[in-house]
Amino acid sequence: MGLEALQHKLDVLKAHCDDVQRPFSEIELTTLGNVIPGQDSASEIIAKLQTLHKLGFTHVILNTPQVYELDVLKTLANQVIPVVAGW
Repeated sequence: MGLEALQHKLDVLKAHCDDVQRPFSEIELTTLGNVIPGQDSASEIIAKLQTLHKLGFTHVILNTPQVYELDVLKTLANQVIPVVAGW
């Protein structure tokens, strides 16, 4: 799903929260996506996560189809997680 579609869904959710007088800030926003370390560089993955963070997502679940490959895990562990862990 593209960023415009995600933003639209967030806008609809915010409007619904306003309608029922629920603080939007109480909602934990979660999204699911795919990354392929090796095909997606660490900087591309970080940029994607940063964009989602700026949209307000508090949880991001990433499918990594090649997670069984040690290099994939090393990329995530050594280059991505240390950068995004403090957000």
